[in-house]
Amino acid sequence: MKKPQFFFALLVLAVSQMFSAAAFCQQGNEPQEKNTKAKATERAFALTYGATIEGVPEDAVVRVWFPVAQTGTWQKVKIKSSTFPAKESFSEDAAFKNKIGYFEFEKPAKPVSFELTYDVVRKESVTQASKLTLTDQQKAVFLQDNKFVPITGKPTELLKDQKLPKDRLAAGRKLYDLVGEHMKYDKSIDGYGKGDVLRACDVGAGNCTDFHSLFISLARNQKIPSRFEIGFPLPAATAGKKASGEIKGYHCWAWFHSSGNGWVPVDISEADKD
Repeated sequence: MKKPQFFFALLVLAVSQMFSAAAFCQQGNEPQEKNTKAKATERAFALTYGATIEGVPEDAVVRVWFPVAQTGTWQKVKIKSSTFPAKESFSEDAAFKNKIGYFEFEKPAKPVSFELTYDVVRKESVTQASKLTLTDQQKAVFLQDNKFVPITGKPTELLKDQKLPKDRLAAGRKLYDLVGEHMKYDKSIDGYGKGDVLRACDVGAGNCTDFHSLFISLARNQKIPSRFEIGFPLPAATAGKKASGEIKGYHCWAWFHSSGNGWVPVDISEADKD
């Protein structure tokens, strides 16, 4: 069976962190870095994010919510400019503290567009060699199940006859291989992209959301704290030229926590594609 390599370097713009495809993860639950000597490469770029709203009845009241990129451990984000059809506001979702934008307007006379342009400095997401704080409350958050990510039942059938190492880093690698062997990157089958672990178990195919929801399910079953993150893949830069282009879809990945190693990023679906 194939065993795709660990992807320890992730260069993407993270929009938000999530428990699964269905629930955002609290920014306040992100462990605080005490000290790290790891040197990570950086890229600075502008990202324009927006949408056009069409086909709205003339007498409608339109309410729009949109995700907002945030500064975090691996990126610094600043809104350079923005265009909205009405007064915008920014807040945090009550449960998990991810930043959300909002605006509303009445009786649209034509298709309406909005956009934000960010200035971003993004570092490679690498294994954090320093020890990071992980409180009991945070640990509980990153070990719980939810609607689409059960941590008992059918997913555990993949663990039958498997002897996982006691070391969490080695166990994470084993779970990475199990998911890579079970899953195929394939968006031709209906139902992909929801992070539905039961579907992933049955179908064995999907996109990045499905791969990493399954990994999180198995990791949490083994009492390994894990979390989900979603963002955008960046066009590759070439020597002497600035990268540019349209980003046609999102990308997501997972992190698991290993005592003594901190949070370890994994990207199983990208390894499967490559």
